[in-house]
Amino acid sequence: ALTYLLLCIAFIAKAQYTIEGTISNSNGETLPGANVILRGEVNVGVTSDEEGYYSVQLSRKPKNLTFSFVGYESKTYAFSRAVKKGDSWVLNAVLDADPFYLKGAVIQAAPDTIYGNETYHVGDVAILEDGLLLLTYEKEDRWKRQELKDKCIHQGVKLVRTDFDGNYRDALTMNEKCLDFFTGHFNEVLVSTLDSIYLIQQGDYLNLAGVGQQDFDNYFVPVIDSLHAQVLFSTYDEDYPGFDYYRINQKDSTFKALRTITDKEMMEQFRSEYKWLSTREKLNATRLEIQTGIDKEVFGAYMTGFTNSIYYDALYAPLYVQNDSVLVFDHHADLLVTYTNEFDRVDSVPISYHKGRKGRFWEEQVLFDEANGSAYALFEKNGRAYLGGIDKNTGEIMGYCKLHYKYPDKIRIYNGEAYYVYRPFESPQKKFLYREEVILAAIDWL
Repeated sequence: ALTYLLLCIAFIAKAQYTIEGTISNSNGETLPGANVILRGEVNVGVTSDEEGYYSVQLSRKPKNLTFSFVGYESKTYAFSRAVKKGDSWVLNAVLDADPFYLKGAVIQAAPDTIYGNETYHVGDVAILEDGLLLLTYEKEDRWKRQELKDKCIHQGVKLVRTDFDGNYRDALTMNEKCLDFFTGHFNEVLVSTLDSIYLIQQGDYLNLAGVGQQDFDNYFVPVIDSLHAQVLFSTYDEDYPGFDYYRINQKDSTFKALRTITDKEMMEQFRSEYKWLSTREKLNATRLEIQTGIDKEVFGAYMTGFTNSIYYDALYAPLYVQNDSVLVFDHHADLLVTYTNEFDRVDSVPISYHKGRKGRFWEEQVLFDEANGSAYALFEKNGRAYLGGIDKNTGEIMGYCKLHYKYPDKIRIYNGEAYYVYRPFESPQKKFLYREEVILAAIDWL
């Protein structure tokens, strides 16, 4: 029996497959940091070392191996191409430069893994003054209501605070199902649960303070930024095609209008919905106008459900404070408007990155780098994310940075680096947080 047991152990030990090789380019140069995905019953990923060498042990033969490296075309080899040498199977890979990527591009190093482990996914990230705050979770669920089908419900949540390199500082476990972060102007980060909203207190240790829904709507959501003694806020409502930016003086509580944002074409459609109401509905809208002072045509649009239709698009015109200037990216007037610290309008330049052929791929997002004042328009095509650096003096795109991985999520930019959440396709890996340098180049990605 002992002999049989030893034979079984020997057989099991022998059924280990060591797969190794070197990854290089067509010039014979090795590629450190290249990615290798071994696909079989379980997908496994490894990275080549400084010499371009990789090695991995599996209990079963993989079906194929996929090799990839930034700036090069990915290649997939069947495991049958591996050569048996001693106790190992050797499969070397030669990658060809991606001509599309190299057209005016700058070859960048592979992204750094900032945070990730075998238990928790990274669901959201907030940039703090001295590091990062991560919403990590064990599993997720989806809303059953159709209008919220893209929203994730995170379960088994742990809030983790790190420095900018992902080095652990402290954590706080939450016993409720959570949604996403809301980042306020005064370095505030709030987290929503299914039933509550909490302000995450960032003292020596993370702590939570409850915030009522009314206080959240009145004091956190409207405030955009501040400049000297002036607090900037908006009257934005995603279900109305117009809003105003205001500034309020903290010393005497006076406030003045800064800029009105309106989508004129959408507003015309919005107000014209009134004429499609029945006689009874028009009468109800008129009564509401008398009671509230709000135009009956506004009530008409809400009564028809226009803002929930495919014909309605919410406005997007972000305001950003840079040094002593206020910038408003008014995409509905096709202008980038600049104000001084005295709130005198200094200049406006045309913007067009959100229109035309490239505008079809614009994600309706402008990402701001609080550390160096840069602004980037976010584009997405075929799963690839492109950051278009906006020249604030001309409104033109100076160049693009193509992020390394497909379908990155929760993109944040700080100090010239992009942080984002990503998990390899068909991989057992959890969602990790990555970071890569933002380098602009003349990429023709259309």
